[in-house]
Amino acid sequence: MPPLIQFDRVTYLPPGSSETTPPALNDITLTI
Repeated sequence: MPPLIQFDRVTYLPPGSSETTPPALNDITLTI
C-alpha cells in the first residue's frame, strides 16, 4: 500500500498539466 500512496503524490504534482490524470489513476489504485 505504501507504493500506491507514493505514486498518487507523484501524479498529483502536475495537476494543471493533466487535470484528468489524477482521477483516472485514483480509480486504478482503488481497483488494485
